[in-house]
Amino acid sequence: PALARIFGYTPQELVGKLGPLDLTHPQDRPLVEEKMRKRLKGEVRSVHYTFRGLCKDGKVIHCEALGRHIEYQGRPAIMGNLLDITERVQAEEALRESEARYRTLVENANEGIVVVQDGLIKFTNPKFRELSGCTESDLACKHFTEFLHPEERAAALERYQKRMKGETVPSVYSFRAIDKQGKVRWVESKAVLITWEGKPAVLNFLSDITDRVQAQEERRRNFERLRKLLEETVATLAATVELKDPYTAGHQRRVSQLACAIAKELGLPEERIEGLRLAAVVHDIGKMAVPTEILSKPGHLNKLEFDMVKNHPTAGYELLKHIEFPWPVAKIVLQHHERLDGSGYPQGLKGEEILLEARILAVADVVEAMSSHRPYRAALGLEKALEEIKRGKGTHYDPQVVDACVRLFKEKAFTFVAR
Repeated sequence: PALARIFGYTPQELVGKLGPLDLTHPQDRPLVEEKMRKRLKGEVRSVHYTFRGLCKDGKVIHCEALGRHIEYQGRPAIMGNLLDITERVQAEEALRESEARYRTLVENANEGIVVVQDGLIKFTNPKFRELSGCTESDLACKHFTEFLHPEERAAALERYQKRMKGETVPSVYSFRAIDKQGKVRWVESKAVLITWEGKPAVLNFLSDITDRVQAQEERRRNFERLRKLLEETVATLAATVELKDPYTAGHQRRVSQLACAIAKELGLPEERIEGLRLAAVVHDIGKMAVPTEILSKPGHLNKLEFDMVKNHPTAGYELLKHIEFPWPVAKIVLQHHERLDGSGYPQGLKGEEILLEARILAVADVVEAMSSHRPYRAALGLEKALEEIKRGKGTHYDPQVVDACVRLFKEKAFTFVAR
């Protein structure tokens, strides 16, 4: 349904009637066709690219695609995710244009210049008069705060007085000004103390940054929308692997809960914890490359089967590395079976070579896995799990991470929250 909505169709109009190329801008069809050909022939495991889509009403949109080769009903097929990034592309283009205009103004010294002495405007250049919408006579000997937004006047006056006294104040800052027509503008000021006609004064270089501020706000909103889409994509990936391996249904979610709690206990910033959360939710996504009969096999695996399972961090990394997360999600997934002494896999990393997030994830993964039922054994229980990480403290597992995990269960009554 979401795909149909993006292109303005109903699901009934799409399924079995239109193909990917029908939804692609004519100029981008060779690109999309080539990507599809390579995936269907198995030449590449997955692809990540952007192209222009064509909606039912003829509207052109910008799309971001992530796809991989699969077998569906015994035949080669493509499984993919598609995001409408039109707003992001437009915002980025608007921001680039705004920044280019701003750089041009600065490089050509095309800035508003005003000299303030005793709080009064003593000199302005044509650019400043253009920005303010005032004539030279309108500005002459007026107090500079008259042209500021009422909410900015107290702070601006305090900065001016401190600068005149020789105290340290920011040399570059932004504020809201009001022009003659009453329009509010965002202005960036670069100020310096000078001598003007034998007396101290402040020289200000002013640039109108209204477009930049508005573009930054738009970019922030677009980032939040993209972040939400990323989370939805991650949730879909997590659900996919859990469908294939029902014995680990909920495992990734519970590991994510514990990993985030450990990270918080260690004092990691919220932004970094968010990256760890997403990585934990999909840390076993590489198991999609492992045959289902191996994942659900009762009893111990033979060497060949175990080697296939051990490949899942690498497979997960290959699937995730092209997704532009703001955090090293793919590397965290790749390293979550590494151990401090180099005995882990797939790279045999040691100590600080392993990302802290991966070291946290390793402990959370072991504790949750040992506490839960598996095809080849019953749940071993929390106490056994905590004994395991304490036994491997300093050799397999990061000591600080282990201590934080034990504190959560022993002192802070941590429990896994049901879905």
